[in-house]
Amino acid sequence: MPRVYIIDAGYENVKEKLKPVLCNYLHSAGPKSVLLKPNLLAGAPPGKAVCTHPLFVKAVADIAEEMGIKVAVSDNPGVSGYGSSLKAAKDSGLFELVGEKFENPAQSPERAGVKSGYTDSFVVSGNILHAEYVINLPKFKTHSLTLFSGAVKNMFGILVGGEKARAHSIGKSRDEFAELLVDIYNIRVPELTVMDAIWGMEGSGPSNGSMREINKILASDNGFAVDAVCANMMGLKPEEIPYLRVAKERNLIDYEEIEIIGNPEVLKDFRIPPTFMKRNFAGSAFIGFVNSFIFEHFIKGPARLKLKRKRCTKCYVCLRQCPVKAISKDKEEFPLIDKKKCIGCYCCDELCPENAWRHTGIMRILAK
Repeated sequence: MPRVYIIDAGYENVKEKLKPVLCNYLHSAGPKSVLLKPNLLAGAPPGKAVCTHPLFVKAVADIAEEMGIKVAVSDNPGVSGYGSSLKAAKDSGLFELVGEKFENPAQSPERAGVKSGYTDSFVVSGNILHAEYVINLPKFKTHSLTLFSGAVKNMFGILVGGEKARAHSIGKSRDEFAELLVDIYNIRVPELTVMDAIWGMEGSGPSNGSMREINKILASDNGFAVDAVCANMMGLKPEEIPYLRVAKERNLIDYEEIEIIGNPEVLKDFRIPPTFMKRNFAGSAFIGFVNSFIFEHFIKGPARLKLKRKRCTKCYVCLRQCPVKAISKDKEEFPLIDKKKCIGCYCCDELCPENAWRHTGIMRILAK
């Protein structure tokens, strides 16, 4: 039976509050070394709730080191490039706190086999793949494509460089990408997940949403269970998150059997992304139809993204990182999305350092 611990905490007392639960897990497993896998995304500062907070990562590292365990910290951010990982670690404030413990995952690329209906392998970071004990450190955030960016989505960061773009290009629909996320998670299932839900994100996550104070830590040796509990906290059923529905269909978890230790407080008026419809708007069958069918055909991509030109600095991160090369420059050198090529993955919105893309249309209204 999967067990999820929910711990009340703030960043000032993470170590104190987390130590009993984390020590119990580590004592039972007895690893000599651990690799911490935070969410770095694009290296946003701590005050934006985009990345796993540096103080949170340091607290986990300190607890492990005090037990005599060697610690490494590593993640592939959303922006590809050999130096992007270190840059993201510095921009997020993480490198300042963990220093030499940080490993550049781009230094050890390795092709790993995957059981998937879309591909037989991915290039991943060998240091994460072969780590003795992986502690997954996701951030509690919404996500415009996947609805939630939690434990399962965070392991997408095992992919090196352009492999993330390739995953989007072969799993073009929301449901296909959900299948791939579960496939990739199973390449290297982490031994433990400890989620930073002290300050989370709601609305247009994973980078352009609003901060939400939650003051919780979630811990479990089952990432699907952590995300399922988070779904309930958001006022959703686990199956409403596409990749959690896939996990249930594959019999990877039974959400009715999760044991919760602590208070899974339901967050009042929690805002989901504008690309999804809330369950309380209509019946569940109708919502499933809208979120799966209507989304795929009418509301994804450029039809619901508008560039805020006053914010755009023409850095062209969106253009360079688009998985299907659907972005070019208009006559004024601003990014322009080709509606025919766009697959609605929202990578442009997710990786824009200036939050220059805005969701528009009726789904934004329905999601409020």
